[in-house]
Amino acid sequence: MDSLKRSLGFISLAFLFITCASAEFLIHQVTESRGTESNSSYSLDANLGVTRVWRDDRPSSKIVTIAGYSVIKGRGEPYESSVFEAAGYKWRLVLYVTGNKNDGGNGYISLYVRMEETESLRYGWEVNVDLKLFVHNPKQHKYLTVTDGAVKRFNAAKKEWGFGQLISLATFENTNQGYIVQDTCSFGAEILIVKPAKQQEKVTFISNPPNNVFTWKILRFSNLEDKFYYSADFLVGDRYWRLGFNPKGNGGGRPHALPIYLYAQGFRPNAVATNTWGAVNLRLKNQRSSNHRQLYSAAWYPIRSGYGVGVNNIILMADLKDTSKGYLVNDAIIFEAEMVKVTEGRGTENNSSYDLRANLGVTRVLREERPSSKIVTIAGYSVIKERTEVYESSVFEAAGYKWRLVMYMNGNKNDGGNGYISLYVRMEETESLPYGWEVNVDLKLFVHNPKQHKYLAVTDGAVKRFTAAKKEWGFGQLISLATLQNANQGYIVQDTCSFGAEILIVKPAEKQEKVTFISNPPNNVFTWKILRFSTLEDKFYYSDDFLVGDRYWRLGFNPKGDGDGRPHALPIYLYAQGFRPNAVVTNTWGAVNLRLKNQRSSNHRQLYSAAWYPIRSDYGVGVNNIILMKDLKDTSKGYLVNDAIVFEAEMVKVSVTNIVPV
Repeated sequence: MDSLKRSLGFISLAFLFITCASAEFLIHQVTESRGTESNSSYSLDANLGVTRVWRDDRPSSKIVTIAGYSVIKGRGEPYESSVFEAAGYKWRLVLYVTGNKNDGGNGYISLYVRMEETESLRYGWEVNVDLKLFVHNPKQHKYLTVTDGAVKRFNAAKKEWGFGQLISLATFENTNQGYIVQDTCSFGAEILIVKPAKQQEKVTFISNPPNNVFTWKILRFSNLEDKFYYSADFLVGDRYWRLGFNPKGNGGGRPHALPIYLYAQGFRPNAVATNTWGAVNLRLKNQRSSNHRQLYSAAWYPIRSGYGVGVNNIILMADLKDTSKGYLVNDAIIFEAEMVKVTEGRGTENNSSYDLRANLGVTRVLREERPSSKIVTIAGYSVIKERTEVYESSVFEAAGYKWRLVMYMNGNKNDGGNGYISLYVRMEETESLPYGWEVNVDLKLFVHNPKQHKYLAVTDGAVKRFTAAKKEWGFGQLISLATLQNANQGYIVQDTCSFGAEILIVKPAEKQEKVTFISNPPNNVFTWKILRFSTLEDKFYYSDDFLVGDRYWRLGFNPKGDGDGRPHALPIYLYAQGFRPNAVVTNTWGAVNLRLKNQRSSNHRQLYSAAWYPIRSDYGVGVNNIILMKDLKDTSKGYLVNDAIVFEAEMVKVSVTNIVPV
């Protein structure tokens, strides 16, 4: 029989049963080295700032269900799920049901996500992830969602991230809490890739822009009808404008006063179509002197055309018709619009460095990197700080859909926004979506803090459901105006401030990985007879492979002893090998009665061993002292007969894993 390289590492087993009282046995994992492996990549500090909130939606990336928690509740080995794909990469869940002691997990469930199959990624690869881990609570029909303020950087040096203190065992195992129902529990992961925006939308206020004066002379004034008249369009900044009036008056000024309004129209080619700030001196010209009638007006003009702002009383009709005053000359009047300040929107490169972070659970936390979906920069906050109109950004694409940012600089009074900035995301261009459409979003909104070189990230624990009836979500109390406008806080620098959004689509997983424990599975007894025992060399010998459950197994021993039992005792180990075709490749639970058979009576030497066997082959668990060599070689005791011994493995419980619908 061939001798194969044995597994590295060490595992202590909790279950030990020996039928022979004359011997003392030690169970251990077969190991070439004598040390233990410590995963130094974990840090307790990484769990600081963790939030735990409830949500209705199941995880989008992976669900693992353990049907038989009581079987493994005391185990220290990790359970590793099958490989799954999420966001274009391969991953595994790694679960410690009694906590990862190297990550402060004593008394907790520990759960991690590990990146797999990274060999094909380019040198220096890095994948930035908004990671959430979950514990299902069937009693509440909700998922406990666990996350922290840091977006996780997966790279060649750090392929595993998670939480050493996912949930305390006291809470998890308390039947009143409802996490374990009928000995079954479920865990999950949501992996969303974060790619910081490469461009920002920058809104700049231009004072006295080029070609900013437009003059409109209206002839035959006395012949005009009772309706609105409009000038030709004129271009200032990014947008076309026009003047309009009704010669018979309008609103509260009718019929005693003359109105005049400025209207925002369409955009120049290739302009960024957003709300536009327009500050204008509207004049009725005096054609005989410089005593013009003038109004200053400033407002956010929405994206749609035909929105007018102005005055319904620039002059009384009596004064207008008094020809001696010089406003109506030869039955003509002259309006003038002087555009003293307009905004221009530009998509500009954003080259700042980033270090991604995220947070959940109605929280406001600072993170170092910019948002992934949209950034709007207002260069000239003082111009609009007192305005109550809504600013709407240009349409942008994120996660395959179209959106706008909607901002209230003085708060949305209908959403508790008094004294706050209010910020929302609105879904656009939904006409082509199917009837009954719904888009579920993990939404974060941001305020840039240049002083700290960070972004204030604002989010809550709810997945936002965008539908035909509800296309807009956000926060009425994004940040208080007192905080934003406090120069010491650092949100406004050189009269400039920035806001942003991160839109990540959540699609609940449709399947789960279900781990079931099978007692006394078919063909669960394997017998191995070793002949010519006295001639065997000082090396490991292995049996043929045998199939029980989803996996092949084999026995192994060294006739000269192993570990602490050498050379005075005989060892025996059970090894997990490969998987049957089409099996779900995960850690496998193996509970076995290992026996050295008594060939003359039923006084067998027996060990009960139970462990999680990892995915890799040749991981062995067993005992280095199933019998003392002197007892073995005493032929009267019946274990060595005709220079032959007989080992037997009775697999009393194994796990079988299937991918099934949720």
